Amino acid sequence: MGLELGWQWIVIALAAYLLGSVPVGYVTAKRKGGIDIRRHGSGNVGATNVTRVLGVRAGAIVLAGDVAKGALAAWLGMRLGGVNGAVLAGVLAVVGHAWPVFLRFSGGKSVATALGAVVVVSGWVAGALILTWGLVVLATRYVSLASMVSASSAPVWLWLAYHDHAVLVGGLVMTVVVILRHRSNVRRLVQGAEHRAY
Repeated sequence: MGLELGWQWIVIALAAYLLGSVPVGYVTAKRKGGIDIRRHGSGNVGATNVTRVLGVRAGAIVLAGDVAKGALAAWLGMRLGGVNGAVLAGVLAVVGHAWPVFLRFSGGKSVATALGAVVVVSGWVAGALILTWGLVVLATRYVSLASMVSASSAPVWLWLAYHDHAVLVGGLVMTVVVILRHRSNVRRLVQGAEHRAY
């Protein structure tokens, strides 16, 4: 039984990473606009850049797809290992989105994928993250800053929800990935050259 369970974990971990690696933004931009989104706008494959380049409809498709793959990965993990399994699978989906095997390990910023995973782990925590993100956008008009602030608050909310060290560590890993993927945004924020939402 232990060996069987071990193999199940390996399959779930691989599936979560591959789900995260699915390049929703790249595929959507190819289908909707006939372009390689990596060569347009900020060069990012996420929903924000797709929206800027191809419009709200295309961006909404990418956002939904990126959230869905994080949620599906976490759901698979939840089925096998409860909340800790969901967090582990969610982390791997986030890593897959940031460094996808299908795009030579150069992917997006993982915000939407992380949110999808958190939705499965805790609905109210996901709501708190969305509220935090929205408030920062309203206050600053910087989507990137809102994403980093929201991601940084995730471990706190997850700890309050579960008081579980494994869940906390998973939240911290997601936060680190999101902030690492925003390095160029941090530089532009410091230089005063970052794009504003409106």
